[in-house]
Amino acid sequence: MGSIILPVCENCGYKAAKIYLGGGMSNHLTYCAVPALNTETNEIVTVDFFSDVIKEDLLKDKPTYKIYNGPNMHIINDGIDYHHWGDLKFKIHGNLCPKCKSYNLIFESCGCWD
Repeated sequence: MGSIILPVCENCGYKAAKIYLGGGMSNHLTYCAVPALNTETNEIVTVDFFSDVIKEDLLKDKPTYKIYNGPNMHIINDGIDYHHWGDLKFKIHGNLCPKCKSYNLIFESCGCWD
């Protein structure tokens, strides 16, 4: 069962579409939805972490997508406030806002999905 999260910036009010994090009962071995910054549109989007296209993109010098568990996408601290999906962890607080460039974006919990 996956989680539903809503990206919201506490600094500028930016809000992105809900993200259905992880996978469901029928597709969790082949699909893993995660939040990512689309560097071309400067918007937070959902990408399939298991997709070969995304895996290839992440290896580029200038990838189109930056997954929100990667470097410079959140403030690193000792807090334990994470959304988990398998081994993937996404900070709830302290994420990079694509609009105001502050680290005030939160991934607000909105429920579960399957």
